[in-house]
Amino acid sequence: MKQSRFSIHEKLAIIFVMALVCGPIANGQAGTGTISGAVTDTTGAALANTKVTIKEKSSGQSRELTSQNNGAFVATALPIGEYTVQAEVAGFQIQVQSGIILQAGREERVDLVLKVGIRSDIMTVDASEAPLRTTSAEVGEVIAKERIASLPLNGRQFVDLTLLSDNVFKAPRGTRGSALAQTGTGVLVAGQRAGHNMYYLDGVSVTDQYFNHLVAAPPLDAIAEFNIQKSIYAPEFGGKASATISAIIKSGTNAVHGSAYEYFRNDVLDARNFFDPNKKPPYRQNQFGATIGGPIHEDRTFYFLSYEGLRVRQSQTQLFSVPTATVRRGDFTGLP
Repeated sequence: MKQSRFSIHEKLAIIFVMALVCGPIANGQAGTGTISGAVTDTTGAALANTKVTIKEKSSGQSRELTSQNNGAFVATALPIGEYTVQAEVAGFQIQVQSGIILQAGREERVDLVLKVGIRSDIMTVDASEAPLRTTSAEVGEVIAKERIASLPLNGRQFVDLTLLSDNVFKAPRGTRGSALAQTGTGVLVAGQRAGHNMYYLDGVSVTDQYFNHLVAAPPLDAIAEFNIQKSIYAPEFGGKASATISAIIKSGTNAVHGSAYEYFRNDVLDARNFFDPNKKPPYRQNQFGATIGGPIHEDRTFYFLSYEGLRVRQSQTQLFSVPTATVRRGDFTGLP
């Protein structure tokens, strides 16, 4: 048998590099967004063959398109983030629309109206106010990174944050769905069963097809945002009768960013159990982790790493009935 010429450490290094290089390519539509629109002049006439540049602010990555004969353009599978869209064509001023926030599984419509003028003139439009969404009739909500980072969450499971959305409830404990959940209790959306949800991580399904539950829950500090689509979503998100929940892992940017945290809990603030004779049983819980991300090649390749650990040490006081000496001799007199 031919032996491998790579050591285990070399194999791990190769896998790590492949993940860095191929990670952005593997994104599915559930983990990305779309920017579409049309380019026209002030009279409403379509401007064909217009150069449209779509650039993400934090990473500097850009994509160039050419408008079609009807002036339309569409860019799919874009990573989430803040974008700038620029349109330029001979005989017209350059128009730049900034502040376009692209969220997971969403399509943003950006229509550009160019004025006749010198090409070197630039007109900038700020799109900070979100327009009425006309590209989709889906009912859903995006839980952004600000809410993920700032809200306290016992256990730090991101699926629990879906309870911030309306018509979402936690599955009752003791039910089949709660017992089979591998990463915490499930959620009920619009009256559907907890096992009828679909879960995606960066566009890849992380739904257990046997028990129909989430099987991979990344740390909260590693999640940029997640989207819960409750009904009337696009066909590519189908597969179950209930909601589609898509989480997006953070990406490295041109600047190095990181975080470190620890959540500590012990028995000092716990009340004494009624059955504890003298003192409370010991309890220690540590949940800790760190993240770091940055550039490998500016505007092109990035890295992001995350780690989280959980350590729980506890004891419990319980009462048991043990057989008396008479019963151990086989005398059951007086027992019901």
